[in-house]
Amino acid sequence: MLWHSEEKLSRLQRWILIEAYCEILDSGSNEPKKYRRISDLPAVHLLRIYILRDYFSIPLRTQRNDYGHKWLVIDRTTVGAEKANAARTSLSRSLRRLKERGLISDSIRLTLRGIDVAKGLSTRSRL
Repeated sequence: MLWHSEEKLSRLQRWILIEAYCEILDSGSNEPKKYRRISDLPAVHLLRIYILRDYFSIPLRTQRNDYGHKWLVIDRTTVGAEKANAARTSLSRSLRRLKERGLISDSIRLTLRGIDVAKGLSTRSRL
């Protein structure tokens, strides 16, 4: 069944839902597998930093802390602050709207409704 307001989703929102759904298909489970830097936060289907890299083409680099742990951060030497801030703002708004519509829970974890919508979107995008 298609969601009645599916056509009102932005291009970014559609991309987020499809990418998160592909992660579910790749892992073979609805349970998210992506873990965030802070261990007490729940796992997600898609990380924000990957959206910045893959959708917005923001270059990333690896950063280490004093304990030798490393993670991805925006490479400020190759991207302007204005572009990075605009991408973060757009992403935050899109995620907030997806959550308001009940398609994701906190962060980027698809709800059952979100999975249904993403499945429909991914099926049509392959046609």
